[in-house]
Amino acid sequence: QRLIAILPGASGRDYVIDIMRGLGADGHTFDLPVHFKGQLIETSFDMVHETTRLEPFGTANGYQHLWKRSQSAPLSGRQDASWLLDDQFYTLSFTADQDMTAYFAELGANDPDHNLRHEQALILRAQGERATFVSVYERHGLYDSDNEVTVFDGSSIEDIEITTTSGITSVTLTPEAGDAITFKLANSRHTRQPLQVIRARQEIQQ
Repeated sequence: QRLIAILPGASGRDYVIDIMRGLGADGHTFDLPVHFKGQLIETSFDMVHETTRLEPFGTANGYQHLWKRSQSAPLSGRQDASWLLDDQFYTLSFTADQDMTAYFAELGANDPDHNLRHEQALILRAQGERATFVSVYERHGLYDSDNEVTVFDGSSIEDIEITTTSGITSVTLTPEAGDAITFKLANSRHTRQPLQVIRARQEIQQ
């Protein structure tokens, strides 16, 4: 189940919000790939980087063509990563309803004829019977190499909270300025509850 929404923020930024949920009868590995262009600027978490030897990310299903370049320790709570593309900065704030591991990968493994483009991705991985990933994208700042001006603000999302009560999952985004935004989604088609988006004291039903 996936929900993507675009909402304006109080700071003048637009938030692109991606809520991705997976459910299985048994234990699974859930991966959420984020393909991005540009130069990585910073992350809120530490990573171990492969500096002397690269290995494929996996052995099948396309993973065999990805180099595993970096890996984090298990992460919890709100995290973020920022990159620069042309003259703009982009920040992804994200969390999950369980611990996750972040990987940076690059296309090009097992490609002896050099047919693959050198693309990069951030892969978020969680394991269990179910997983909910929440991602918030922001564009901000300025990079002007001619005038040697750089404006970088980073994430404006202070917190992302995921809770589940009586078959309803609530996702609340708390920005640095303005009102919190809450999405309420039914966990099952058998739950008679429409999608709700709550901002300030106004409530929208879909």
